[in-house]
Amino acid sequence: MKKLQLKKFGKDKWSRMVYGDKDGNLFKDVSCGMGEPVFCTSYGGFDGEPDTPLEYIKKYKDMEIEIVSEFPEEEVK
Repeated sequence: MKKLQLKKFGKDKWSRMVYGDKDGNLFKDVSCGMGEPVFCTSYGGFDGEPDTPLEYIKKYKDMEIEIVSEFPEEEVK
């Protein structure tokens, strides 16, 4: 199973936790700490609106989400 590694960036002005992937894409947890995280894409930057839930995006549909403190260094070939 593929993994989507997300790094925590902080809370937006609506107290939603904001995460980013290694490619610079932003994601929001719209559960606001009430149970399991529910990740959506973010429209409009860090304080923008949550957009599409990841379960509806083919690219992310069956990915396991892993929260990391730092992105692992990629090996140089």
